[in-house]
Amino acid sequence: MQGDRDPLYPVEISVEMARAIPRSSLWIVPNGGHGPIGGERWPDFVKTSLAFLSADAVV
Repeated sequence: MQGDRDPLYPVEISVEMARAIPRSSLWIVPNGGHGPIGGERWPDFVKTSLAFLSADAVV
């Protein structure tokens, strides 16, 4: 998960990491910064997080 307006970490870093990690996924949050997700984005955050957590994990 990465905000596309994160002032601390460029989105490109997360994109490179996602490409390098097999079976990874990356959710880039539109107009998102660096910090908690809330407000109108909360339902999308919950939906995306639950989908990620319920996926088959490979350890």
